Amino acid sequence: AVWLAGATGNPMLPFHIEASRALTARSWDETQVPAPFATIGVAIGAPITVDGIVPSTIDAQRAALERALAALERQARTLANRS
Repeated sequence: AVWLAGATGNPMLPFHIEASRALTARSWDETQVPAPFATIGVAIGAPITVDGIVPSTIDAQRAALERALAALERQARTLANRS
């Protein structure tokens, strides 16, 4: 995703969706389906632009994306678990 963003010039939009209760599939990606009446938390971050496909740029932006996704996961979990 980071390389593709650098190659096309399109920004990445990091986001995370979390459910207070969900059914998790036994698959490689552990797809989740929210349980009935679950609370859903959605956190959307700022767009991340990648200027080119130079390996050092890709590595730096990959690390930035990982940090953004981790923060958004925490935020979405907090939102989903509020009563």
